[in-house]
Amino acid sequence: MKKFFTLWMILLPCSAEEVLHYSINWPSSLSLGEARLESRPFSSGKDAMAHYEFNFLLDAAVPGFTVSDQFKSIASRQHCSSEFEKQMQHGQKKTSEVVTFQPEAGIAVRQSTGGGKSNIKVGTCAKDALTYLQWLRTELAQGRIPPPQTIIFGAAYRLTLKFGSTLDLPLANKRIKADRFEVNLKGPASENNFEVFFDREPDRKLVLVKVPLVIGSFSMELTD
Repeated sequence: MKKFFTLWMILLPCSAEEVLHYSINWPSSLSLGEARLESRPFSSGKDAMAHYEFNFLLDAAVPGFTVSDQFKSIASRQHCSSEFEKQMQHGQKKTSEVVTFQPEAGIAVRQSTGGGKSNIKVGTCAKDALTYLQWLRTELAQGRIPPPQTIIFGAAYRLTLKFGSTLDLPLANKRIKADRFEVNLKGPASENNFEVFFDREPDRKLVLVKVPLVIGSFSMELTD
């Protein structure tokens, strides 16, 4: 599995605590592992509702290869990122880094554990991947599809969202109405396309992600 697979998996309006559970599946629907997406108000000083905390955790495995990823984001009530932490283990390879957003300077500082440090130019309300995808749910709930924009997932990625269709989706032994979107994600050294499906209910939960790879379409399905 490549690292962009987990980027696609972290899609969640957020005004209260929420925990969503997913199954990571082979093209044959056999489960590879599980993922959890969390959001909660984050207390900060006197203003107890000043921030949100978003987390995504994924554990999956195929014979001889294990994936264990953890992502954490702190963002304002306006969904502007202040910090994004990424810890990834893909087989024997481990990655750990923190991105700190400095809107007054127009930069995000990327610091790798035991590694290098770099600056990324950002706007006054930059969004990391987790924050963007939480904000996306609030936009969809208000009937808006955001224009293309840059998100931060370590490096900067250009994300374009296109509405596909509304359909009855078989999921967890029932059928639900969901909106399908096509996503184009372009980074410094890669460009990928995948599909995301959001429930038509007011909270616009992410219910399914489909990622086309050479050996077939992997998926992440909501289980509760």
